[in-house]
Amino acid sequence: MSRTNPVAMDRASLAVGAADFTARRLGNLNARRIEMSAGVGDVTIDLTGNWQQDAVVRVKMGLGALELCFPEGLGVRMERHTFLASLDPEGMVKRGDDYYSLNWERATRRITVEVEAAFGSVAVRWVR
Repeated sequence: MSRTNPVAMDRASLAVGAADFTARRLGNLNARRIEMSAGVGDVTIDLTGNWQQDAVVRVKMGLGALELCFPEGLGVRMERHTFLASLDPEGMVKRGDDYYSLNWERATRRITVEVEAAFGSVAVRWVR
């Protein structure tokens, strides 16, 4: 998504079978809910962009490596439901069962990311 969508969307949905896949600048979608499902492969979900509203991002991953890229400044809460999938929550702190970005309380825009993954890895990366 190279430009900000001027109209708010209720939901955006992406589905990938068995492939390596990268989605870029999904913050520009201007969606209240983003859903992504992937079967097998290496998947990068770049959530940078111009966030116009708070949102929920749901990612369902079967087998492979998932990388979540967040822009610095965005408040992120991550719920993780995994089976034999490791997590590298760089720049986040665990509170209860969830992980929070260090700026969660003071962020202007916040997203909740629900990750469901089996057999693989989940990594968090912050982008300037």
